[in-house]
Amino acid sequence: MLKKNTNLFILSFLLFIFIFILMKLIFIPVDNYGLFLSGSYNIFTNYFLLLSILGYSLLLFKCDNKSLFLIINIFLFIFFITQFLFTIILELIFHFKIDLIFGFDRFPEAILYILNILIGILMWFPTNKVLYKYLISIIISFILSLHIGLKDIEVFSLKSFISYPGGNILIIIVLIGLLIFISNYFQQRYILVGSKILGSWIIVIGVISSIFSLIY
Repeated sequence: MLKKNTNLFILSFLLFIFIFILMKLIFIPVDNYGLFLSGSYNIFTNYFLLLSILGYSLLLFKCDNKSLFLIINIFLFIFFITQFLFTIILELIFHFKIDLIFGFDRFPEAILYILNILIGILMWFPTNKVLYKYLISIIISFILSLHIGLKDIEVFSLKSFISYPGGNILIIIVLIGLLIFISNYFQQRYILVGSKILGSWIIVIGVISSIFSLIY
């Protein structure tokens, strides 16, 4: 009973934050968005980002609260470190000319295509091993942080982190939390079947999008 009440409280809190930010996005004109709201808006308007978040949330299905707390903290830590070291990472990308594979303008979206393909494959081979979930959280957090950093390149500072990346990461965490706690109300077999269907869809559109990026 205590666990159910705790889960319901967390779900209600996340839902409140989600609705609060969504209302601000709806009632404030886009031209008046600050960087924080622009970061939040970026999540809602990026189909591939939303697919990544949904897929990742399903991979964390049936995590207990303690494990989920540690996973989210690892996710945030990697996201923060990637933003902090972004200049170095960017120099490495340019040095090895990784961006030229798709073209620098398309590179931020291209890494999301690759991430979605990876998530789609992982959704076909679910496991309850916590170490596995830690590892995929590190990879997913790094790529999402890299994508967000590439969309808003500036010298790292506390202010820059709170603005655009901060708006992105808040919505990402809220959506992940909402999807995880909502999925706990469904039977496991439905989640597993739905995960494989979604995983197949994510792989297909990820491959198609990658091919078109390479061609055009």
